[in-house]
Amino acid sequence: ETNMVSYESDIKPLIKQSCATNTGPGTGCHDAWIFNYGSVLARVQDGSFKRVILEDMSMPKIPNNFNIETLTPDELKIFECWICDGAPNN
Repeated sequence: ETNMVSYESDIKPLIKQSCATNTGPGTGCHDAWIFNYGSVLARVQDGSFKRVILEDMSMPKIPNNFNIETLTPDELKIFECWICDGAPNN
């Protein structure tokens, strides 16, 4: 049995918690696309999503003025698993 990561219950809340400032473009966070599965999937497929979260760790941007904290090792693992599973819309 595989313990698959869910976009709806795992990934989306992490994006909301760690990426959304609700202040729009130009703040280092692009609120319009991060709540759209198709837009997130496109960035998974082009490699940019994995790069900013798991490789250069530039998202979330730390420090920031939005009280957004860095992702924990467990949260990073959730993103990694979801990307490795093919970023399913589940």
